[in-house]
Amino acid sequence: MDLHELERKLIAAARAQVPSDAVPPAFEARVMARLRELHGPDFVTAWAQGLWRGALASLAATAVVGLALALVTQLATDGESVAERFETAMLAGIELEGDQ
Repeated sequence: MDLHELERKLIAAARAQVPSDAVPPAFEARVMARLRELHGPDFVTAWAQGLWRGALASLAATAVVGLALALVTQLATDGESVAERFETAMLAGIELEGDQ
C-alpha cells in the first residue's frame, strides 16, 4: 500500500472524529513531548556544530596572535628591515667562527 495514501486516509479519519471531553488537559503536549523523546539525539548535527564553533574559535585565535605578532615585530625592529634581521641572524654563527 502506498504510504502517502495511507497517511491521507488516516488524517481524514482523524479529522472526521469529534473530540471528546474525556481527554485530559495538555494531553497533546505530553504526546508530542514523548514523540520528541523517541528520536535519538542527532550526533551528526551536534558534531558539525562543534566543528564549526571550533573553526570560528581557531580563526579568532589566529587573528589575535597574528595582530600581536605584527605589533611586537613592528616595535622590535627599530627601523631595521626583516631581511636585515634575518641576514644578521644567519651570519651570526659564521662571524663567531671566524673570530676564533
